[in-house]
Amino acid sequence: MDDRRERSTRGILWVAWTPIRGRMSDLAGRFGGHTLVLHPMGRLRALLPIRYLLSSVGTVVVVVARRPAVVVVTNPPIAAALVTFVAGKLVGSRLVLDSHPGGFGLQDDPLGRWVQPLHRWLVRRVAAVLVTTRELSDLVDSWGGNGIVFHEAPPPSVARRPAEEGPSARPTVVFAGIFARDEPVEEATRAASLEPRVEMQVTGDVGRAPRQLVRHPPPNVRLVGFLPQERYVRLLAGADVALVLSTEELSVPRAALEASHLEVPLVVTDGPASRRYFPYAERVRNEAEEIAAAIRRWLAMHPEERASRVRRARLDAEERWRQQRGALAPLLTPSPGGRTRV
Repeated sequence: MDDRRERSTRGILWVAWTPIRGRMSDLAGRFGGHTLVLHPMGRLRALLPIRYLLSSVGTVVVVVARRPAVVVVTNPPIAAALVTFVAGKLVGSRLVLDSHPGGFGLQDDPLGRWVQPLHRWLVRRVAAVLVTTRELSDLVDSWGGNGIVFHEAPPPSVARRPAEEGPSARPTVVFAGIFARDEPVEEATRAASLEPRVEMQVTGDVGRAPRQLVRHPPPNVRLVGFLPQERYVRLLAGADVALVLSTEELSVPRAALEASHLEVPLVVTDGPASRRYFPYAERVRNEAEEIAAAIRRWLAMHPEERASRVRRARLDAEERWRQQRGALAPLLTPSPGGRTRV
C-alpha cells in the first residue's frame, strides 16, 4: 500500500494522553484520520487526577461525536486505554492499543507493573496491540491478544550534511531523550566530559533534568529543552552522532529510528532489541567510557565507511517500515459497509 492509499483511509482516531504528539501526528499523516492528543494542566504532577478527569471527558466527547470506525490509543497511561475502550464500545468503534514498554511495567514504571491485570484484560478485547519487539508480541499472544510489532513512520525529509563529508570541525553529538526514568543521563553527560572536542546537545524538558546537570553542566554540554518536532528533526539531522540510551532491553526508542531514517551515525545501548533493529549502530553498555569510545569511533571512521553504514541503516529501517505498515494497514481499513475490517 502506497502513501496515497494510506492517506485516503478515513474513520480513524489516534488518541494519546501525552505532551508529545509526534508519533500520533506522524501516523495520522500516513494512514489518515484525526489526532486527539491531550495533556491538560501541563506537567504539574499534583494535578494528575484533574488532568485525567479532563482527559477522560475530552476523550469521551470526541469519540462519541466523531464515531470513528477505528480508535488507536497509546498506553500508558492505562486510564487512556480504558476510557477509550468504553467510549468506543458506545459507538461501535474497534480499538487498537499502542502499548509501549512502560505499558507492560518495563522502563522502571512501577505503576505500569501494578496495572498489568487491567492491561491483560484489555488485550483480549481489542483488535490488536502494537508493541516494540517480538518478545512483547509473544507475551500479548500468550494473553489471548493479537500482538503486532510496529515502530515509527520515517520523519519528514530535511536537509542534512552528506556523511561522505566527514564530521564538523566542532562535532555535535545529540543526546536525544526526554529525561525519562530509563535514560542514563549521568553516564551520557560524563561521556561528553571525556571527549571535550565535541559539543553534546541534550534534548528534553529541562524541568525534568537532574538538578546537578542544570546547575553545573559540563562545559561542552548544552541543554536545548523540549523542542517542537520540526526543530527537533532538524537538530537531529544536523548531528555528527546521535546518542540514544536506555536501561530497558526491550525499548526501541523513537529517536534511534529517526536517526536511522535520517542517516545519522548512531550510538545505542547494547541489548537484544538494539542488536535486532540497529545492526549498523555502535552498541555500548551504559558506561561513560564506552559511550565516549563509540563516539570517537564514529568520528574517526573513514567517510566512505561511515556513509555506507548509515545508508544501510536507512535502507534496513525503510524495509522494516514497509513490512510493518503492510501489517497494520488492513486493521485500519473500513469495509464498504462502514465496519472496520479486522
